Amino acid sequence: MSSITPDGWRKAKLGANVKVQGGYAFKSENFMEQGIPIIRISNIKDGLIDLSDVVHYMDCNIPNEFVVRNGDVLVAMSGATTGKTGKYRIKNRAFLNQRVGLFRILANGNMDKIFLYYVTARNEFTRNLLINAIGGAQPNVSGKQIEEINILIPPLSEQRKIASILSSVDSCIETTEAMIAKLQNLKKALMQELLTKGLPPKVAAKYGIKKGGKFKDSSLGKIPEEWEVAKLENVCVRVTDGTHDTPKPSKYGFHLVTSKNLRDGRIEIKNSYMISNHDYHEVNKRSKVDAGDVLFGMIGTVGNPVVVEERDLPFAIKNVGLFKTNGDFVLSQWLFYYLSSPSFLKSLDTQLSGSSQRFVGLGFLRELRVPKTRRKEMNIIVQLLNSIQYKISNVKKCCKKLQDLKKALMQDLLTGKVRVKVDDVA
Repeated sequence: MSSITPDGWRKAKLGANVKVQGGYAFKSENFMEQGIPIIRISNIKDGLIDLSDVVHYMDCNIPNEFVVRNGDVLVAMSGATTGKTGKYRIKNRAFLNQRVGLFRILANGNMDKIFLYYVTARNEFTRNLLINAIGGAQPNVSGKQIEEINILIPPLSEQRKIASILSSVDSCIETTEAMIAKLQNLKKALMQELLTKGLPPKVAAKYGIKKGGKFKDSSLGKIPEEWEVAKLENVCVRVTDGTHDTPKPSKYGFHLVTSKNLRDGRIEIKNSYMISNHDYHEVNKRSKVDAGDVLFGMIGTVGNPVVVEERDLPFAIKNVGLFKTNGDFVLSQWLFYYLSSPSFLKSLDTQLSGSSQRFVGLGFLRELRVPKTRRKEMNIIVQLLNSIQYKISNVKKCCKKLQDLKKALMQDLLTGKVRVKVDDVA
């Protein structure tokens, strides 16, 4: 925090205006599937309270101070997420579990609750809190320690204006994220439909493709009668995999991509480590990666296919399947979408169930069955899926810009670097 206090602001301990209420020690054996939700540390995620994985408790005269209500701001007080805060935005009440703190503004506290949320959501607040954390591998803080943290406090009218600005940006982010989720669900539904049933006859006719609309049984289930099923090794020019050894990390050289670097159709090169020029060339004797190749994770998170782009190269691979299509863009995209489709993932999960260490071998990959259709239909299906993926990518870029804007505004507004006019604030 800057040593300069903005004009009209004051620097004070959080506890001068806020009390940190600790949670109730519920007994896990009394947790239920229905009742009143209990907010645990694991429910504090990404600035909000996520109740997708929540336990419940019957209302057995739990004291009122342990009740969480809409708009309350909570903080994790133990574990790997110590210091992370979240806002409870659900109409119905919940209970506060132990090691979760609730910020209660004192009766004489000159603090707006929404402004408080943004102040405690700053990385600087979390860092200051962790400085006071005790314990070894697992940080642990008390309510008193949190209350000792110094914060900058503007006049209440300015707090409300700042909170209003940041809330507006958050609202835009939420709308954008909802749009992304809607598009992703649409893409998932289209993949399920197009990659198992093909183009509907009327749509196919529009593109000059004759479809009978009939289906036949196959090893992949029912497929259009015009389609075929083929082994992956018979569809690709070559199916191989990367090294199984672990080359020594090197300060200079080339990146080594593993299964964990394949995420959401992209290669996270920055998160891979470097290997020497010699090791890179040794690995490439077995599995040189070219633009247009399809990669497939073989260990840990099996799958996560990626079509290699020119901008990603050069790199080597370890425990990653390599499907070569010799630059055939349509085939690469077709395989990418099929290997990402709900029907394939369901089949893959069934084949891998019961294994504590998820892993597939090269023989398994070569024997994978994939659907084949006429080139023209395949091309149109790829174009349709690429079109919606393009929309998703653009909306994600907009969302990223909004998130960057929020980050910048929080830095400027919550430190007083940029002041706001409050003439129109009650």
